[in-house]
Amino acid sequence: MTNYTIAYMGTKGFPFGYAQIERQKLIAKGLIQNGAELIIVSRYGIHNSFPIQYEQGVNIYEGIPFVYSSGQPIRPGGMLKRTSLKIRGLLNEIRFVLQWKGDKRIMLVSTNYFRNILFYRVLSSLSGSTLVVDNVEYWSSHKRKVSLLTKMDNFLYDRFSHRLADKVICISDFLVKEVNRADPSKLWIKIPCIVDYSVFDALPVKREKRILYCGSLNYLEVIYFVIDAFEQSGIDDHTLTLVANGSKENSLLLQERIQKSPVSDMIKVYQNMKYPELVELYKSSLALVIPLRNSAQDVSRFPHKIGEYCASSAAIISTNIGEIKNYFTDGNNALIAGDYNTAQVAAKMKYAAMYPDKAVEIGKHSYLTGKKYFEMNALGKKLMEFFDLKGSTE
Repeated sequence: MTNYTIAYMGTKGFPFGYAQIERQKLIAKGLIQNGAELIIVSRYGIHNSFPIQYEQGVNIYEGIPFVYSSGQPIRPGGMLKRTSLKIRGLLNEIRFVLQWKGDKRIMLVSTNYFRNILFYRVLSSLSGSTLVVDNVEYWSSHKRKVSLLTKMDNFLYDRFSHRLADKVICISDFLVKEVNRADPSKLWIKIPCIVDYSVFDALPVKREKRILYCGSLNYLEVIYFVIDAFEQSGIDDHTLTLVANGSKENSLLLQERIQKSPVSDMIKVYQNMKYPELVELYKSSLALVIPLRNSAQDVSRFPHKIGEYCASSAAIISTNIGEIKNYFTDGNNALIAGDYNTAQVAAKMKYAAMYPDKAVEIGKHSYLTGKKYFEMNALGKKLMEFFDLKGSTE
């Protein structure tokens, strides 16, 4: 730990996972490319298999140093073995931090749990490092069945996580307001969705008659909404492609919904795609759909996919809700429905299909919007300044 200025902690599973891991990876890349000495520390393994070779100690993935303090990224079988590795990971994580030396040390934390915020607050105080929390969700807004303990943890996270941090990274204006309301003197920076444009620029654009939605099967309500809108659009010469990962149960529910659709033969579903294949699918679609609901959950967050959609230079179809209002205007750099309404979203789908040349032009503008606001290197530079660090590239 003595060679690193930033220790990125709290999230388990690096470098493989969904939006939270992708955000961690891209923030880390952006910082490293701006001269930061950074390491990602995962406490213990959660993967059933690990597609790359993992050596004991510090490993490198896409230029990012990372380590599992438990010693392995694999989740072992057997409760006793899992518990022992969790304890080992916890103790080694504490040891890493207490042995961490340097004049400037940043403990950058991404976690969904308030109990972890408390833990890292104590570690940060003991080590004399600066605690920075990356706040990406308003957990109390989630309408899902959880235990009473989880509800309490969500409540405490939303009310007190930013109070315990020395500095806060916020993903949305909603969360910025929450920080200012709790502590007007707290230092914060807004880092919305973040994307590595070089990955997208490396692939050619080849538009096909496809409208695409990508999202988790945990959001079945939204996927059904997209299907409803596509049905109402009356489009008969484009396919609706759904890239949706999640549980087997939700996957079966989705298949049942598609089978009932009058346009079932025009709906395709992809799962567990490799990232380059997903990017290629983005860049060969005419329009990319990401409707936000008029709820505290969607107003407070900034879906990672929006940055990827921009980098794909395809027309984005969304709703005039939350962070969309801050970056996109209808007919300029996106096709924006006034509300979370199937008829309005259907009309935007129909427009893209009827006027593909205009959709392509709108997609070019969304590409420039993402380049300006969501590009990884530019946001990495902003974070270096926020951390009061001077990069070696300067």
